[in-house]
Amino acid sequence: MHCCVYLFTKELPNDEQIQKIMEPYSEYNPDQVCSDISWDSWIVGGRYGGLLKLRCSEEDEKYEWNYYINTPRGGRLFRCDFLETLLRIYRDRPIPISGFYSFNSIEDNFLIHSGMRDGYIYIDGCKISDLYNSEELIDHGYGFIDDAFGMQSTREHWDRETLSFTGNPEYESELKTAFDRNKDGYITILDLHS
Repeated sequence: MHCCVYLFTKELPNDEQIQKIMEPYSEYNPDQVCSDISWDSWIVGGRYGGLLKLRCSEEDEKYEWNYYINTPRGGRLFRCDFLETLLRIYRDRPIPISGFYSFNSIEDNFLIHSGMRDGYIYIDGCKISDLYNSEELIDHGYGFIDDAFGMQSTREHWDRETLSFTGNPEYESELKTAFDRNKDGYITILDLHS
């Protein structure tokens, strides 16, 4: 079974940091946390890739993409598995580039195809204060892990006695609290398989 889990952190995590945070929830961990969140494999984005929206426009100083900058992402901070996969492929088999395009501007070229022409960039991890669609996320996702505040919750709980799921009436308020507490932090979309 696949499920979408939001990971809240103080900094934008790399895969090694995510692995460390997720280790207590691993089905292979003999000291597994008793939780409704468990996994045998995970990936950033996955089936839920591009769930986060950043607004980009000519008026936005941070996410204005009508020019090229010779630093990766123009110093912008977010995760996009789609983009990272394309860049890995490009690094392995570079496409001849003519004119003024540099390797770093290739990323801007890829972003054009990820939705930015409609005023948004669809990504897998970003600073919460930059997130455009946090309200929409309340209705999505199976659960969340708030690493910054040591909390986790799920939309449903597994009842081991009845062998069925029961709804968690507190989930939406707990998720809103996680967003509020992490205003200066980051969110990453995880696809967990168990």
